[in-house]
Amino acid sequence: MARRKEPVIPDAILDQLLAGADAKTAFDQNGLLDQLKKALTERTPPARLSITHKSLTQIKIPDTGMLNQMNPL
Repeated sequence: MARRKEPVIPDAILDQLLAGADAKTAFDQNGLLDQLKKALTERTPPARLSITHKSLTQIKIPDTGMLNQMNPL
């Protein structure tokens, strides 16, 4: 019989995260997975915007001579 692969997250940690709850409830709305996503998102530093005011002034928009047909002037 083949032995299963070593888990990436040890069973002891999973048991602690579930805290006695049924593992099936982890997939429910606001279940363990949603809580983990929220916690990890809050720990992630915000992304820096790489666009500066100076770089915005250097963007060239071609003039096609056509009006926007969705929003005519």
